[in-house]
Amino acid sequence: MRKPLLWAMRGDSVHCPENTMEAFRKAIEEKADGIELEVQMSMDEVPVVIHDEKIDRVAELGTGFVRDYALDELKDLNVGNADLDVPVAQIPTLDEVLELLEPTALTLEIELRTGVVHYPHMVDKVLELLKAHHMEERTILASCNRSTIAEIQEKAPAMKTALIFDQESDDTVAYAAAHQIPFVQPHLNFAGDASFRKKCAEKNLEVIFWPCLIESDIHIGVDQDAYAILVSDLDFARFVITRYYTQHNL
Repeated sequence: MRKPLLWAMRGDSVHCPENTMEAFRKAIEEKADGIELEVQMSMDEVPVVIHDEKIDRVAELGTGFVRDYALDELKDLNVGNADLDVPVAQIPTLDEVLELLEPTALTLEIELRTGVVHYPHMVDKVLELLKAHHMEERTILASCNRSTIAEIQEKAPAMKTALIFDQESDDTVAYAAAHQIPFVQPHLNFAGDASFRKKCAEKNLEVIFWPCLIESDIHIGVDQDAYAILVSDLDFARFVITRYYTQHNL
């Protein structure tokens, strides 16, 4: 039984504000196997690293859609968290994060957040940045939007892709296999479904589970032979997996 790779979800988001340079630096320091992040687009069409379509949840002040703010306006927002000893932090651009990760060996998963807001030039912009930073081979581009996955495959056939979903339809696995999408990324709601994992194995699809935040979630990732799991606390995840292997003589 293999150990799942540990990808820091939005960076080390238990010790730092999510999707900030501080969180990504901490994930590198903690020797994550990879980093997962999400991308939206500013009004002036710069890929920026933030999960939500709106700034409300993470910004100290401000409200509204990311797409309605120019980059310099987004940079003026404070997304720090004093409770995490990071009272001041900025929303990073994807370019800034790629510059940080380029010298490392980490895998990067970028979720293109096109399920709610349509960003007509997002795929092009992301691909350009990956090429500029020589990151294409160790990056996985993920989306819940099948049209976005299709666009990536059309424009960059060699790029690895992942189909994200939290509500499986009958054709999810068949669709991924038929369209040469090598990774499926289901919510943990599907982790206990042995038939789902069997279908993935039969189609040679690798599985990435999210979010694996507590001990039982991490156990599921191991039991289900996940390729990778998205975690917020790397040290805790390693401790849980090591103890699990010891208890089961693996």
